[in-house]
Amino acid sequence: MIHPKEKALIKREIIKLPSGKLLSVNDFSALFKKLYRGVYKDKETFCIEGERCDKIAFIVSGYMYSSYRLENGNENTTSLFFTPLCRIVCDYYSLKSKGVSTGTIRAVKKVILIWMYITDLEALFDTNPAFKDIARLLVDKCYNEKIISVEVFRRMGNEEKIREFFRMFPKLYGKFSNIIIGSFLGVDRREVSFIYALIP
Repeated sequence: MIHPKEKALIKREIIKLPSGKLLSVNDFSALFKKLYRGVYKDKETFCIEGERCDKIAFIVSGYMYSSYRLENGNENTTSLFFTPLCRIVCDYYSLKSKGVSTGTIRAVKKVILIWMYITDLEALFDTNPAFKDIARLLVDKCYNEKIISVEVFRRMGNEEKIREFFRMFPKLYGKFSNIIIGSFLGVDRREVSFIYALIP
């Protein structure tokens, strides 16, 4: 069951969007009836690579990441999800193409999510067209956050990447493992801890 404070948090985030102000009390009531609260333990999956990702989520607390498996069995991390910046959790390509997920989304330690099925979200489009615009903005936000971070780090050397990552996200050290952060940045996990120790 979704807690009242979590409903208020969801409502505040939606009202920030341009179309969010077009939703009535009844619209929010209809939305809340379709939302689920999920508590994910460490390494539990939200979406699985190669399967359809049929839901979208909002992180209340905790950390998640998306990765795909390489031929050698290792994982390549493609996205990090965390509050308050990157809290919309979805597999963008699966949602856009209605195809399979490009990666597996996993929890790190304990994560609390508010989520809903995409079919339930689409059913709300008929009750108020603003829901369609809100859905588009949320999914695009998920995609844009991923692309921006990739573009920022792509042009940098290893040490510069690590320093810039922790300049942008100083509280993430220890939240994600050095293996996950290193994979996301394309550097060795040992470089992550070594460079982090040098940061004043």
